[in-house]
Amino acid sequence: MNQPPAAPSQANDLDARFQRALTWHRQGDWPQALLAYRAVLELAPGHFDALRLLGILQVQQGEHQSAIETLQRALQIDATQADLHFNLGTALHLLRRLDAARLCYLQALQRQPEHHQALYNLGLVLYELHRPAEALAYYDRALQLKPDSIEALCNYGQALQALNQLDGALACYTRALQLQPDLALAHWNSGLCRLLRGEFELGWQHYEWGRVCGQRGPQRIFEAPLWLGEQSLQGKSILLHAEQGLGDTLQFCRYAPLVAALGATVWLEVQAPLQVLLSQLPGVTGVIAQGDALPHFDYHCPLLSLPLAFRTRLETIPSQAAYLHADPDKIARWSTYPASSQQPLIGIAWSGNPTHRHDQLRSIPLAQWAPLFALNARFVCLQTALRDSDHELLQQFKILNPAQDLHDFSDTAALLACIDHVITVDTSIAHLAGALGKPTTLLLPYAADFRWLLERGDSPWYPSLRLIRQSVVGVWDDVIEQACHLPAG
Repeated sequence: MNQPPAAPSQANDLDARFQRALTWHRQGDWPQALLAYRAVLELAPGHFDALRLLGILQVQQGEHQSAIETLQRALQIDATQADLHFNLGTALHLLRRLDAARLCYLQALQRQPEHHQALYNLGLVLYELHRPAEALAYYDRALQLKPDSIEALCNYGQALQALNQLDGALACYTRALQLQPDLALAHWNSGLCRLLRGEFELGWQHYEWGRVCGQRGPQRIFEAPLWLGEQSLQGKSILLHAEQGLGDTLQFCRYAPLVAALGATVWLEVQAPLQVLLSQLPGVTGVIAQGDALPHFDYHCPLLSLPLAFRTRLETIPSQAAYLHADPDKIARWSTYPASSQQPLIGIAWSGNPTHRHDQLRSIPLAQWAPLFALNARFVCLQTALRDSDHELLQQFKILNPAQDLHDFSDTAALLACIDHVITVDTSIAHLAGALGKPTTLLLPYAADFRWLLERGDSPWYPSLRLIRQSVVGVWDDVIEQACHLPAG
């Protein structure tokens, strides 16, 4: 590596100091460049190029808040440069200040309409703001400039997918895979599209790529080989392990008895809140909480790879009316709840995990449920996690809240056994109710998860579920109105 030029002989020799910083920057010695740019700015706080390059370097180094302050100082001197607005937008974007980032990208495009990265990033931020229709226009312009941009193709496909335009989305992923056949994210998204359309054969194959690109949680590495249905399990042991959310485990644990029927000793590793409930599954030798010591096993398989291992198609989904059952002793404790009410008992869950990346789309503020609470029924809160705004509304609508007695899913299952009907958003309660065969109304966003397929009012996975879908993205009013009309019986 070339050595940077000697330090300036005079303290006020700004140009020499700046050139020294620039050389370190170009050589990739970013820590030294950061120090040198700051040294220039101590002597000349308005040095535009030092501000501009320090801001870019701070973005690259992950110092996003410092980058915002530096770039804003540069913009006060000269706001005509598109890249300044773009880099400020990038720093804001990385801090999840999405609206502010959107405005910066727009400013960059006003000054340089064909700024490819600003077009692409603006599409990204609009998608993350749940505005996929607007994102499409900017992805389209980015692709006109660079038709073979794999990133733009994949994200254009995701925006189309969020609008249920699956033919267009699949075309994007197909083109991306032509350019890069091992692109895991394109395989994964293609799998989701195909599963949504009920094309299970190809769908499950592409879905496997989610383990490669991190979309199915951290990839587990075991000495035992992965089992996907090829090897005989007669006399062998296998670990079936949970991945992703609680709802996924509840949905796909149905395969564990099928694996046991192949002659295997089945160990099932699940999230701790599900351990007691799932211990009842037929043929399962033992259920282990995640984090506990594992026994010896000859093979392993993630739960969400079991549909591929069993070559599941729509018509072969193992969909018995109920494959989980509540503990009779626990049911007895809930059988008189609430003791003073003769009205039908309806369990509700209106929000899921707030850290879920699509939670804003699937959860419904409790205040919007008000029309339901006019029904001649008593309502029971089925979720144990409440948001700040929920507590007052629970009291206002006289919703029963037994959260202190719900210690794990076996308790919730027993409560559900004593409830007449469940109304829920797409969260683990929907899967628990479906696995128990409980009559349930599921409220779905416009672009629902792959497991609910397209346009159906029922579920081949759960015969007891009725599905009500948004007809307009983000609008729940008509969904709630339909939910007020409970099915007879």
